[in-house]
Amino acid sequence: MLAALRVDIDTLSDILALEPLLELLESLGIKASFFVAMGPDRCGRNLRNYLHAPWKLLSSELLKSYSMRHLLRTLLVPGVMERHAEALRSIAELKHEVGLHGYDHYTWMRRAERMSVQEAARMIERGIAAFRIVFGAEPESFASPGFRTGRGYLQALDSFGFRYASDFKGYRAFYPVLGGWRAETLQVPVCMPSPCEISSSDREVMLELESRLERAESHFCFYIHPSREVHRLALVERMLGRIESRGAELRCLREIAGKLAATSASQEL
Repeated sequence: MLAALRVDIDTLSDILALEPLLELLESLGIKASFFVAMGPDRCGRNLRNYLHAPWKLLSSELLKSYSMRHLLRTLLVPGVMERHAEALRSIAELKHEVGLHGYDHYTWMRRAERMSVQEAARMIERGIAAFRIVFGAEPESFASPGFRTGRGYLQALDSFGFRYASDFKGYRAFYPVLGGWRAETLQVPVCMPSPCEISSSDREVMLELESRLERAESHFCFYIHPSREVHRLALVERMLGRIESRGAELRCLREIAGKLAATSASQEL
């Protein structure tokens, strides 16, 4: 079985937490698939969700993921992902796969299901333009922020000729079908949520990993966010080691997609 680690770079906090993760992967000789959100970082706007009950912020995942200083700064003045081009380019320089994770992550999360083909295409085009400036190349893969999709987005996606996308959760690669319309872009799903989405207990995460590995069909993929897993890199290393001990080969998603493109079936959404 082929397996992959996917790394989502959603915010400036993820960029700032990159170095220890890159060092770990380099020491293990593992190449991962990074998906970088371009454009403004507006994650501070999520603070509005707690205006009715501000005390809940103290135990929220939001505060665990980002410092209050970062949240307040991006609430008032959005950061710009492209301004950290040097740190982002270090991913490609270490020969990891780098794909596009949309444009304006916050807005995408709130509009993706309702976007028209034209609006989705404009968002993707802006992401590609920013990606090209940072990396000096066209992105060959795409992952929708928050796994948010809609018919307009999926139809727009086909017009860009990406090798594959990773917009869903599941256990086998597929071509989406919606009401008789079949997408041309292969979907290579994530098979397991990030450790911090599962539990604060390493033991529970490892048990979940075993269960998910048993259910994998065409491939296996789990994902992380540097800012959330930066203090759990020992766990990430254990997970990667366990996957390899099961006989799986750790590859980039690009390689996995290349092997699955011709044999993957259609799947009605």
